[in-house]
This record gives sequence, structure tokens and C-alpha cells, in this order.
Amino acid sequence: MWRRYTGSLYDPNFTLQAFLHLLNVTERYYIHTNELGSRDKSKVVQKFVREVLKATDRSPEFIQLVGIKDLLEGYVNQKAVNQLCENTALETTDGVIKGQVKATTENINNAIDLISDPLIELLIYDRNQNLIFARYDTDQNEIHLSESEFEKLQSRLSSQSLRLLEQIPSEP
Repeated sequence: MWRRYTGSLYDPNFTLQAFLHLLNVTERYYIHTNELGSRDKSKVVQKFVREVLKATDRSPEFIQLVGIKDLLEGYVNQKAVNQLCENTALETTDGVIKGQVKATTENINNAIDLISDPLIELLIYDRNQNLIFARYDTDQNEIHLSESEFEKLQSRLSSQSLRLLEQIPSEP
């Protein structure tokens, strides 16, 4: 699994993976939805995710879900939940499950539908394990795009939708 490297370039633990992370050229953008109604909020974020996936040059590789197993089974097809449970999933005694599924078209569409549930955390990664989209909770939704991908997204969205985006400053 790729992890963010925060050490020195001269550290013996500095790896190719850490070097590639330093070259990561994506920027984070926050989607402001706190002033929208709950029904509108879900629709707006779902639209953003679909448009981001069309605008990015990176193919989604896997989806990480955190949620209540019973809810996941209700939204995501049973095959995807079974795959999630068999692979890397961790389930707590209160039924919370965390795991990954391959980002097939069907799984992506099902996962985007999950955004309407406030109890679901959803992360979509590319093949290099870089985030494309992150939904941590109802009001914390982020997209991760390069400059050229963001330009493509701008051409796909209305000015009203673009006003909901704010670039998150990079960490030093």
C-alpha cells in the first residue's frame, strides 16, 4: 500500500514509492455542500463524482468503502459486498465494515449511489493508489485532480456548480 512519505530525501528509508509521491501533481478541491438541503447535497456530489471520473485521465482502480454492512448490502450488489467481505474487509461487532472492491463500472455506479447515505465513507483510487474522490462524511467531499484534469472538469460543469469548489492548500 502506498503511504505518504514525510521524511528526509537522505533517509535510508527513502524509496521509489516516496519519490513518486513527491511528484504527485494532483490538487485537492473541497466541494461546499453545507448550505444545500440533504437531497440536493447528494445529487450535487453524485454529479461531481460522475463528471470528475469523465474529466480525469486516470482510470479508477478500486473503491474503498466504510459503512454498516446491512446498508452496504442494500445499496451495493450482493456480489460486490461478498467480494468486499472476502478480500480485505474488517468488520466490527456493531456491523461496521471497511474494505475495498475493484472499480468496475457496476461497482462505481453502485458506490456513487451510496453518497445519498450519510453513514457511508467512500474513496475512489487510481491504479497508483492516488485518490480521485474522497467522501469522508456528508459535508466533507473532496476531488483530487491535476491542473489539466481540473480544466476539463471546468468545461463540463456550470458556473453555479464551479462556485461550490474550493482548492485546499497543499501541506508544506
